[in-house]
Amino acid sequence: MILLEGSRTGDIKTLERAISVYQGALILGEDAFPMHERAMIGAHIADAMSLISAQSERPKLADKTVQYYRAALTMVRKEVFADDYAALKTRLGLALHNLAQASSEPAHLKEAADSFSAATAIWTITDAPERWADIQNSLGSLLITMGRLTQQPNLFDKAVSVFVKIAEARTRSNAPLVWATALANIGAALKEKGVAARNLECLQQAAEAFGQAGQVFTELNIESNVKAMESQRDHVLLMLTAQAAR
Repeated sequence: MILLEGSRTGDIKTLERAISVYQGALILGEDAFPMHERAMIGAHIADAMSLISAQSERPKLADKTVQYYRAALTMVRKEVFADDYAALKTRLGLALHNLAQASSEPAHLKEAADSFSAATAIWTITDAPERWADIQNSLGSLLITMGRLTQQPNLFDKAVSVFVKIAEARTRSNAPLVWATALANIGAALKEKGVAARNLECLQQAAEAFGQAGQVFTELNIESNVKAMESQRDHVLLMLTAQAAR
């Protein structure tokens, strides 16, 4: 309950209290909890740490988050608790991505990509299409970060390919929110490539992708997403205008 309250409010003190409670439970009940339950408690600790790290930008805490997820995975039997295993792999991938962003160390991203791959081996496009799409979006975002950190524009192309695959599998008519999110991410990847490679065509395509995503978010009445797409599109258009004036 404390973790849920901390997640809802974003209050760091509440999240820190949740960590203390879970850590105390692990210490006091070390012999009482089965291995799988200990893994889940450890995962909850990592969840709370991840939320704190995201708000306070603490690289050391981001590193501890990864350690807790790794430890939890060693205690979860994939063949018995497949969903828990996939969930932990996904959360480990996200934590490693956050750690790479905090430390500007791209080495973490390879393990993150492997973690996402392990999760989608369980949550496939056929058996769990929504979860599959979420993880693929995370993989594409990871490739964008890797492109930024390594200054390799081809990684933005790989990110676009991932997002296009999502949009093709989860179409505008069947899954409009997923489709629009994929288009927004396509725009983000094309924008990054346009800036890195000084490619005006990529910037134009990015503006179009943001515009298409914004139309669907408007239809879905998701005002915050509409504003985000308008802001992104306007920023790209300003860059195109500046380039044309030179």
